[in-house]
Amino acid sequence: DDPMVQWSKTRYEECVSKLKPFLKSCGYTIKKEVKFLAISGLTGANVLEPVAPAVCDWWAPLCAAAGNNTTDRTLLACLDQLAITGRSEHSPLRVPVLDRYKEGGTIALGKVEVGRVAVGDTIVIMPTGTRTKVEQVVVGETSHVRSAKPGENVALKLANVGVEDVAKGFVLCSPPPARACPAVTRFTAQIALVELLEHRPVFTAGYDCMLHAHTVDSEVTVAKLLHEVKKAPKAGASKAAAGSAGPPRPLHFAKQGALIVAVLAVPQSICLEAFEDVEQLGRFTLRDEGKSIAIGKVLSLTA
Repeated sequence: DDPMVQWSKTRYEECVSKLKPFLKSCGYTIKKEVKFLAISGLTGANVLEPVAPAVCDWWAPLCAAAGNNTTDRTLLACLDQLAITGRSEHSPLRVPVLDRYKEGGTIALGKVEVGRVAVGDTIVIMPTGTRTKVEQVVVGETSHVRSAKPGENVALKLANVGVEDVAKGFVLCSPPPARACPAVTRFTAQIALVELLEHRPVFTAGYDCMLHAHTVDSEVTVAKLLHEVKKAPKAGASKAAAGSAGPPRPLHFAKQGALIVAVLAVPQSICLEAFEDVEQLGRFTLRDEGKSIAIGKVLSLTA
């Protein structure tokens, strides 16, 4: 958007070169999971319509050559080609509660992450295990519908419960025999330490901060560091080098940039899922003094 940039290819490549190491440290596979698009939010160029060759003569050839894993010339074209995975409507229902209020009954606001919810369904509120019935389903602000599918933001009118029975961070689930969302106080997670605070540069047992997972906000403490996750050996590395790592060694502390496995503990039960079971409820962010210091995924749960 800055007129001084003049759609410079040098500036684009500078942005790409600086973002790649950061995104890689967060766990992304650059060649498979990341695309770099040059767009202008102010003028709309490359958002819906491609930028004119007279303005940027290098963009079309770069896309034709699939430079930086980018083949779509516009943002919307790129989004249209993305495959959405992990949102099966046939899985047990999971609707993390974002808010609730009273208006002719108790209304719970949230997003259908997996499963499907319909008028008349009996559902379970976790972690309390309270059973209730869905009297009304609203998608968006005013669209009353019979049912809602994964990815839709919904307002659900619940029968025979008060606003005190539903809270932010609770999860609406399918009733038995379907598996309810687990409520835990301890879990094992893989954590990428992205940017620790200057005056707290060491991540160790006892480190306390805030956990943000789906709609849950909770204090969290590092109960135990287990081991560091070693990077896979590069292609062409010798067999001796590839096999020299051995079993993971006990870890006493970690610093910025490390990828570790640790046990985390929260003071009260929260609803979480293992990442491999429900991705949306199995990933989290750690924040300290208002700054994101780490991202992670849940490996296993402990009651």
